[in-house]
Amino acid sequence: MKKRSTILPILALSAILFSCASGPQIGKMKVVEESGSKPGWVKADKDFFEKKGDFYFRGVVTNRKDLGYAKREAKAEAIKNIAEKVNTRVRTEFNEATQGSNVSDEGLSIFTSDAISWVADNLNIQGISPSNVYWQRVEKVTPDGFKYSYNVYVLCQIPKADYEKARNMAIKALLKKYANAGQQDAKKVAATVQKRLLGNR
Repeated sequence: MKKRSTILPILALSAILFSCASGPQIGKMKVVEESGSKPGWVKADKDFFEKKGDFYFRGVVTNRKDLGYAKREAKAEAIKNIAEKVNTRVRTEFNEATQGSNVSDEGLSIFTSDAISWVADNLNIQGISPSNVYWQRVEKVTPDGFKYSYNVYVLCQIPKADYEKARNMAIKALLKKYANAGQQDAKKVAATVQKRLLGNR
């Protein structure tokens, strides 16, 4: 009897240990559902890229409870990336176009700020619709059981030709505006940029 009574606790302990070892691992995560095959742009390490004459901007949000909200938030992230990239690109192009010219920093600053706003408005950045959306439903093991959340990836696209058209319109419109307003420094910058970027267009 004594031998049997010793074996039973050992067996019970073994069962508990086996159950713990074979149970779900706390913190483990896996994708249990997705919108389709994962596109290459999702795996890329950049939120902006240029391909075949178009600009692409990615927005990403993770660990969200509601899919609809996550999609809207991811789109907002993509639009924020568009605004930041347009800002950077306009500044870079105008700085390069005025290199070596006798223009004032103040005039360049005024012209660049006005042009960025003009380009953003003409591209209608806020109204851009995603060209592609990919999402995952993720399962996570917690001490309280399984928890589910969503990861959403949104891709927005702008033709490079549309950007250049908006930029060129901004240059011409601002040159006229500064001339009418008597803003000589900004006018000189606009004229310099127009000549170097647009030529006779």
